[in-house]
Amino acid sequence: MSVITLPEFGLLSCYPCDTNIKQIPRSAFLWLKQQALTVVKGKAQFINLIARHGIECLQVKNYVGVIETPCGTCIEVLPKITNKSFTPVQARKTLWKMLSVVLKLKALESHNALLKTTSKSLIEILIHLFLTESSHLLHKGLRSDYKRIQGQLRFIKGRLNITSQLRQPTSKQHHFCIEYDVFSSNRAENRLLKKTLMTVLGWSRDNENQRLARELLFLLDAIPESKNIAIDLSRWSTQRDMVHYQAVKPWIDLILRNHSPWFLSGSWQGVSMLFPMERLFESYVATLLKKSLHPEYKLVEQSTLHSLLQHKEKKMFQLRPDISIRKGSVVISILDAKWKIINSNSREKKYGLSQADMYQLYAYGQKYLQGHGELYLIYPKQASFQESLPRFDFDKKLSLWVIPFDLESDKFINNKDSSFNTFTN
Repeated sequence: MSVITLPEFGLLSCYPCDTNIKQIPRSAFLWLKQQALTVVKGKAQFINLIARHGIECLQVKNYVGVIETPCGTCIEVLPKITNKSFTPVQARKTLWKMLSVVLKLKALESHNALLKTTSKSLIEILIHLFLTESSHLLHKGLRSDYKRIQGQLRFIKGRLNITSQLRQPTSKQHHFCIEYDVFSSNRAENRLLKKTLMTVLGWSRDNENQRLARELLFLLDAIPESKNIAIDLSRWSTQRDMVHYQAVKPWIDLILRNHSPWFLSGSWQGVSMLFPMERLFESYVATLLKKSLHPEYKLVEQSTLHSLLQHKEKKMFQLRPDISIRKGSVVISILDAKWKIINSNSREKKYGLSQADMYQLYAYGQKYLQGHGELYLIYPKQASFQESLPRFDFDKKLSLWVIPFDLESDKFINNKDSSFNTFTN
């Protein structure tokens, strides 16, 4: 499997082109082109068909992750975390950190060391991390449970089911209707683990990952794979003796239920693990902000308290701010996170801020803050945006701060004149 690595909004083509456009096999290009022209559930796919210098190209959108084509070409899309040159190793490290926080994937020191030293693709790194967690679990031992077996035998084993026995036809009176318990490792958690291991074995093209996956599957040889993922996930036990299983559950959920926000057309079911970078950044910021809040404050994501207007006593155009900070039942501040590059030195170009974003925040301020207080727009820290912008005023009572979030230190770089520190540590 060949791996093509590029940043968000990178370009792909099957024709000879300049170094800024990645060349991929024609079969992969045609398949991705079909995806670009396909609309699923009213939304276009993760990639656009465009022309660049007279050459037909594909441009990935602001999705990050991995997608595999039927011919075996793997497209790895990484976040563009700086407006300088693209460095895949640093981008993978940042993406892993964000995914581990948002999806609650356990982060070990060895994982971080691997990301610093390896040049493997994202999917092989994720597979390796999952296999490492699975190995730790299996070394601690599989959990077994009693399973009720019902059947008919020529001898009594366990307990006789009298009701069923009385209903036996005369021709089967020599069979006993019995039920008994067996202590078995065939339980939902183990079936899901085996299904996930089989899935990543099919995904991986790395010899070391394949070897480790086969070793772990050998230890689960007597356990069948899950046939109904949703039902088995609903049966996942949270009892104290299952604590050591909790580290692999987010991995199983990620791989089997596939949190990818879109679905492939057709019957191809290769690797598909894509995340909208905008949403990932929003969730990452919200998760870290929640940990730094003072105890008397509460963070709510995607609040649905208000709509833009009413029509015939029905609310229309719901307003859903990324983050609302509440004290009791009162909303004291609204924050929106945007995965965009802005420039604090280009005041004549409005710093690269979107007019639509400003209208959106103004609507939030009127509905959620009753036109009084402070709103925040949060953008990733870049070389061109390292400090908060001067305050924006909608009017004398409602103002807006635009602040950077440092993805390296995981800190908000807020202006001391804002009220941001009143609700954070």
